[in-house]
Amino acid sequence: MTGEPGRSDLPLTRWQAAAEDYRARQGWSAFCVDTVVWAYPRQFEALNVSRRLGHLVLAALGRRAIAVPVIEIPGASARWVFLTRPYLGAAERIVGVFAGQDVGYAHSLPGSPWVVRLPPTRQPDQAELTWVTSPDVSLPRLSAVARTIQQALGGRDPTRRGR
Repeated sequence: MTGEPGRSDLPLTRWQAAAEDYRARQGWSAFCVDTVVWAYPRQFEALNVSRRLGHLVLAALGRRAIAVPVIEIPGASARWVFLTRPYLGAAERIVGVFAGQDVGYAHSLPGSPWVVRLPPTRQPDQAELTWVTSPDVSLPRLSAVARTIQQALGGRDPTRRGR
């Protein structure tokens, strides 16, 4: 078996095996090119914050018994990526609330150019992406994670209208 459609029956690389595992276990549309494993945010969306803010958000979610898969993007300005269920409201609301803040949002709007890199992705001159928490949990609502991020930033709830 191979890690990509149309490839030969050569043994899988660890990145191809990871993509295959994400497809089989999580049902994600995961793919691999060289040492990069990625997925389109169709089955999930992602909020990306600094590691410092990520620690605060993960602790706050834990106090509320909300489990969430979190990926660490290593480096001097390390980032944490929180995977969530797709947001059912207007994605533009989330984009607007986090505009100008150090929060990225990979959403599933039609035509979205976003992809989410998954562990064990390794790009040149970088350590591998790793899981901070297990991907083997139910994805939380985006609104719960976005609300927690916004509270940690001291701002308004991004999922509420007119506030």
